[in-house]
Amino acid sequence: MIADNEVAIKDTLRNFETFTASLSTNGEKISSVIATAESGVAAADSAMDKTRDFLGRLASDKYGGELLPTVISMRELIESFDKKSGQVLAEARKMLGDVSAAINKSSPAPAAPPRRR
Repeated sequence: MIADNEVAIKDTLRNFETFTASLSTNGEKISSVIATAESGVAAADSAMDKTRDFLGRLASDKYGGELLPTVISMRELIESFDKKSGQVLAEARKMLGDVSAAINKSSPAPAAPPRRR
């Protein structure tokens, strides 16, 4: 069986020898590519750590553990104030319109200005 495949086995061994020779001559390039990939992964890992630390600080003990809930509470307070102030302004406009109508009803019509000659 080996004798039948002698040519194929020799070709495979030559190809393997060529491949390993190519690897040995390109060892520095391969190492450089791997180092670059490791550096990229390390940079991404560092960025993820910084993001996790930042998000962790939002509710950390440094701010009493209340920064995020405080921000949410302030937003709700502002929205409530905005809604209530809109209602107060609408009621004030209505009251001023009523006062104006009452004044206009109670006052006689203004006299016509005197004619000039």
